[in-house]
Parts: sequence; structure tokens; C-alpha cells
Amino acid sequence: MNVIKYLLDLNIKYIVFDQKLKKSLIIQNAYNLGIECISVLDARSATYYATGIAAQSKEKVVVFISAANSRSAFSGMTEAFYRKLPVILITLGKAFNYSTELKDVVKKHYVFTLNEKMDNVYIDDGPIHIELIEPEKTDSYEEKYTSFLVKLENIVQKKQYLYISRNINVKNLNVPGKIVYGGIENCDAGAISNVLGASLAKSRTRYIGVLSEEEYLHDMNALGNININDLLLYFIISKKDNNIICDYSKSMGFEVFRKSLNELDEQEMLSAIRNGKRTVFFVYEEG
Repeated sequence: MNVIKYLLDLNIKYIVFDQKLKKSLIIQNAYNLGIECISVLDARSATYYATGIAAQSKEKVVVFISAANSRSAFSGMTEAFYRKLPVILITLGKAFNYSTELKDVVKKHYVFTLNEKMDNVYIDDGPIHIELIEPEKTDSYEEKYTSFLVKLENIVQKKQYLYISRNINVKNLNVPGKIVYGGIENCDAGAISNVLGASLAKSRTRYIGVLSEEEYLHDMNALGNININDLLLYFIISKKDNNIICDYSKSMGFEVFRKSLNELDEQEMLSAIRNGKRTVFFVYEEG
């Protein structure tokens, strides 16, 4: 892979990466070549890790994140820019409108397709950004979770608010209440907080968020926010069962429901909506 050859040519010793990219070929190949790869929970923290390592080691450091989370890298790259730290930000995913992103906090910007030869890339007295564009993916929870979405359509009422993450569903739902399709595909930041913020208006009887397990884990510190209230209900969609999510939610004072897709009952979903408590309803695929 050309990006690995580039890293070897630069004698890169450290790669800090968003843990979502742990299974990427770039990280797997870097491990095999003896580069120290440091997994971090989220893109914002990963960028700050990289600035810290670069400042102390005086070495070039790569921070590798999903392009969808590029906004989260802005603050850390700002620090790298003003401290003239040799941080190489590599974002993997779709192309984005660079004029509104990181152009003011990097010295140079390069765009390559995933397997394109990386010629004429230089780093000197500050951070650079390399976009790696990969083919668009069409994966969605929609097909497997059709039965869940149909049940949701049947029970959401006119005076309720429904937030659907773009990571969950791409088709329009027919519900009588207010519906918001929020977030950016493949970006995990802010889903819990988005619904929490909406609930503070108190103009609806229930604020319901439907989000992925990854979005929940990324933003779950928001459950400890002083403004958490009993208008909130989160449906968490997961590919597998997860005790940690349920236990953490209980510890934060949430009523917790936990069902596989095969066990999912419309009446139980309705009970969660009507119970008048802050609630997490965990839905996972069987097996």
C-alpha cells in the first residue's frame, strides 16, 4: 500500500489512530512493520495525543482518523500549527469541502485515492493533511432493522420528537411527530448531545434518539450532564449484545430495556416511550 511506503520513507515511528480504524489495512501493515500504533477512543483526543508525542519526541507523528470526523481534529491541529509540530493528519473516507474544514491550520494539503502513488508530499515546520479517498460504502442498518423501524413508525405520536442518526437509516419514516435526520454518515460525534439539547426546549412530550452503538460509546459522557432529564429515550442499535452499555446506563440513572431483534415487542417499545423516565432501549442482532 502506497501510504505505508510513504510512512516508511519518512521514518515514521508513531501512528495515533481512531480505534474505529483498527482493522484497516494501513494500521495492520503498520503493526507488521514495527511502527508503534496507539489506539484512541475518538478523533479529537487522537489529534492531541499526536501533538504531545511530536512535541516530546521531536519526531514526525501520524494521526489517522475517519474523514467524517475531520471536524473533531480541528482543535488539535490548531495547536500543532501554532507550535509548528510535525503532525501528519491522514483522513480516510469521502472527499469533503476543504474550504470549510482544516485549510487554516495546516501548512499543506494533499488528496490521493487510496492506492495512488504519493509523490511530492513534504512536511517541514508544521502540520500537513493528507486526504485518502476510498470508494463510497452503501452499508446501512436499514434492511436488517426494517421490523424495528416499522414498529417505531406505529408508536411515535404527534407531540413527540424523533431523531434518526444517518448511520442507522436512509429512508424517510412516516411519523406524525417531529422527525430529524441528524449527524453525518460514519461520524460518531454528538448524537446523544443532539437529542439532549433538543429536549431542553421542552416543547415535546418525549425526545427519542435512534443511534448506533458506536455513536453511544463516543458520546456517552453526555449522560452525566447536569441537564439530563426524564424526557429522553435512546434506542441504541447494535450488531451484538453489550453488557457494558446497559450497566453504564443503569449507573447513570437510566431505565434500561434490552432486547434482541427477534424478541422485540411493539408494546414493550411503547412502554419505554410512556414510562416517564430517562431511558435507554438496547436493541441487538441475535447471536
